[in-house]
Parts: sequence; structure tokens; C-alpha cells
Amino acid sequence: MIDWSNVALRDHSDRIIGTMSIGEDITERLAVDRMKGEFVSVVSHELRTPLTAIHGSLQLIANGLVDSDSQQGKELLQIAAKSSQRLVRLVNDILELERLESGKALLNREKVSSHQITSQVARTFKVVADRQKINIAVSDPGIELMADSDRLTQVLTNLLDNAINFSPENTTISLSVGHATSSGSWQSPSIKDNNASTPKAASALFTVKDEGRGIPSEDLSSIFRRFTQVNYADSREKGGTGLGLAICHNIVHQHGGKIWVESTLGKGSCFFFTIPLAK
Repeated sequence: MIDWSNVALRDHSDRIIGTMSIGEDITERLAVDRMKGEFVSVVSHELRTPLTAIHGSLQLIANGLVDSDSQQGKELLQIAAKSSQRLVRLVNDILELERLESGKALLNREKVSSHQITSQVARTFKVVADRQKINIAVSDPGIELMADSDRLTQVLTNLLDNAINFSPENTTISLSVGHATSSGSWQSPSIKDNNASTPKAASALFTVKDEGRGIPSEDLSSIFRRFTQVNYADSREKGGTGLGLAICHNIVHQHGGKIWVESTLGKGSCFFFTIPLAK
């Protein structure tokens, strides 16, 4: 898209003797403006839903139309509490993603063992998983990474939280860590780097696999975008904001790694991401 400015050129007698045209490429500016408009539209919609629920519930109680001690009153308070939690989570995720994308959230990289992070995350979700009759199986030999442990914990927390939310009872979620070679293929942690026939591992490969409903193939390419959810009803039923995977994508890429997903509808999903090894 070109924005043209045309000016008439005149001589000393004020006669038009030509024109001067200046063209400015505004393609990128229009794309940014369009993204801003879409972002504001989506955020406004996402904020309006919980705010309407909170306002409506509390107004019925405040005006005396429903007794707060009655069964209906308690249900309205539960709706207001749940909606406020979703609102706080949405605002926090928007601010977090903005900090990451603007470069204000700097990574605190240090040598850390992958086992330290995976074991901590698994313990965090054990109570929730047990309550929903879901087993979390961890396979991590302990690979030394150069990473921000807090940010890496955030990535695994988002992925495991999604896996639990979309997994049925009596299923298993597998969290594993191995070596990814420079070509991107997987290498068993038991293979030593001094084996001349084996390519040297360049990064660690994290895998989170569930046995849930899976993701349609047409949605796989957009799953890491802002406010993308396979089913919009999930935001109300599961409490999601549609920003968790976008945050994961940004954190992994800031580490110099890659993140992707493979899924079969009705059989589950498998999320992969790589993190550079400590040198």
C-alpha cells in the first residue's frame, strides 16, 4: 500500500509546469493498525463477559432482589467470584505478554537442571491431577540447561494446566525431557556425546503428551496466536484466556528454542519445545 502526495510545480508566472509526487510505503503501518484494532476488539469482548457476570450477580444481591444467604444468592456469589478470578487472570496474561513482546521482561539465564524444574511442576499439579483421577508420569534424567528457571516453569505450568483441563479421567499425562540434536531430531539421554556416529545434542527437548480430545488439524497452525482457542466455550468452562500458549511461544523463542504441537483428534495432543543446553 502506497500513500501518494502530489504537488503542482509552477514557474515565476504561476503557470503549472509539472507535478512532484512522493510515495510512502504504508503497508506495515496499516498491518500494525489492523492488529491493534483486532486486539482492542478481542480484549474488549473478553473483558466485557466476566464484568457483566460480576455486575449482574452483585447488583441482584445489592438491590435485595436475591438474599445472599439463600441458595440462589450463594450461586450468584460463586459466579461473581469465578468471573473475577478469570478477569484477574486475563489482565495478568495481557500484561505479561506485553512485557515479553516489548522486551521489558529480561531473561535471567543461569545453569539449571531440567529435573529440578520438572519435579517442581509435577508436585504443583499432583493434588489437582489426583482429584481428577489423572496420572502425571515424569521421565527426566536431569539435563543441564542455560535458561531462566522461573520462565521455564511458567511454560511447563501452562502446558500441564492445559493438558489436565482437557484430559478425561483415568488417563496419563507424560512429561519427558531428552536431547534434541542440531538437526532437530530426538536423541536418547543415554547416548554419550563422544560417540562419533551420533550427532552432538544442541538443546534439550521437552515433551508434554496427553490423551485428551486433541486439536483439529486446521487449528494447529494458529494455536500459538493471541486469544486463540479451539472452542470458544472453553474460556468459560475451563477458565482459559487464550493467551497461555502465546506466552509459552514468546518465552521459548526468547531462549532461542522452538515450540510446536502434534495432535490427532480424539486421541490427544503432544507439545514439544527445545531449550539450549548449558555450555
